[in-house]
Amino acid sequence: MTLFLQGYWTARYARPLSGEIEQLGARLGGARGTAVVDLSRLEQLDTAGAWMIREVQAECRAAGLETEIAGMDSRVSDLMEAIPETLPEPEKATSKPGRNLFELVLDPMGKSAAAAGRDVYRGVGYFGALFLGLKALFPGAAASTWLQLPPSLIIWACARCRSSR
Repeated sequence: MTLFLQGYWTARYARPLSGEIEQLGARLGGARGTAVVDLSRLEQLDTAGAWMIREVQAECRAAGLETEIAGMDSRVSDLMEAIPETLPEPEKATSKPGRNLFELVLDPMGKSAAAAGRDVYRGVGYFGALFLGLKALFPGAAASTWLQLPPSLIIWACARCRSSR
């Protein structure tokens, strides 16, 4: 049995082609032997089309047929060689032994709380250094005067105090 593939086997036409490929298994019903997939009539082929050709081969194998590909030029041959005939089965995710639901839920929550605590600690340290720098820059100023300073002066003062260290 020979399957002649023709036309544009590209990503643009993937949806209608995949519908045809899904129906291929029913059409191959009781066929036996080898299915030759002839690509000589293809007008255009891209990587998505090469994957779809591999799907055609998979449908043929599922129907009990051996598959061969014929009619390839060197460009199509290089592209088909780059696409594996079958994909490996994905590895099943396994959880670490001994972890229960409480650990799975509470562990991330605890890590997030600890990170938030570190952020608060760093923020307090930053503002403490800011106010000490302002106090050093304006030694005679009262605390109420600091609240009236423009933000740009505070940033400048902070940068100056750090550069003088």
